[in-house]
Amino acid sequence: MEKCSGEIKRIPEDEIMEKLKLSFNGLEESEKEIFLDIACFFEGKKKDYITRVLDSFKFYPVIGIKVLTEKSLVSISKGRILMHPLMQEMGWHIVCQKAPEEPGKHSRLWIEEDICHGLAGDKVTDICHGLAGDKVTENIEGLWLDLSTPEIVIKKEFFEKMNKLRLLKIHSACVSRGPNCIPNEIRWLNWHGYPSKFLPDSFQAKKLVGLKLQYSRIIQLWKGIKGSLISRD
Repeated sequence: MEKCSGEIKRIPEDEIMEKLKLSFNGLEESEKEIFLDIACFFEGKKKDYITRVLDSFKFYPVIGIKVLTEKSLVSISKGRILMHPLMQEMGWHIVCQKAPEEPGKHSRLWIEEDICHGLAGDKVTDICHGLAGDKVTENIEGLWLDLSTPEIVIKKEFFEKMNKLRLLKIHSACVSRGPNCIPNEIRWLNWHGYPSKFLPDSFQAKKLVGLKLQYSRIIQLWKGIKGSLISRD
C-alpha cells in the first residue's frame, strides 16, 4: 500500500480516479459491495469485526478482502483495514453519482454531526426529516448516523420505507422514543443510546446476527427467541 500511495501522489487526480475506477470495475459484485461498505462505513476498523459484519451479508469477506488487498484497494495494518483517501473518495462518488442531490436514493448513507457528503449542518437536519417516510429510501442498504446535535431529530417513522436496510448504526441520536419499526432485513444493528424499553413488536429479527445497544433503555429485546445472533452487547 505504501508503494501504491507513493505512486498516487505523482499522478494528476483525474487520472488517478480513472485508474482506480478501472480496478473497481474489474471486481466481482460481492467484492464491489465489500469495497463500498469499507469506504462508507468501515475504513480503519478492525479486520475481524469487519469480516464478521460482511459475512452476515453473504459477501464472502475472507476472499473479498484478500482480493482487495492484492489489488492495493485496501491495506491491512495492525489488524485494521485501511483505505487511501482517494480510494475512499472514489467509493463515496460511486455511491452518490446516480443521484447526487437525492441521498435517499443511495445504497449507503452516512450522516455525521455537521457533515453529510459535504453539506452544512442545517442540511443534515433537512435530510433526516426529508427521508422519513420517503419512498425512495427503499434503496438504502446501509445507514450510519452520528447525530450528537440536539437540533437533529429522527422521526419515529424514519425507517418505514427502508425495506432493504441491512446495516444500521446510530450514535448519540437525539430522540425521545424509539422508531415505529425496524426493517426485518437488518443483519447488524448498533444503536448507541436506544431510547425505548423494547424493540418494535413488528421487528422479526430472523436475519439479525449482530446487536449492540450500549447505554440504551432496553429492558427486554423481545418475547421468545428470534433470529440467530452471533454477537450481542
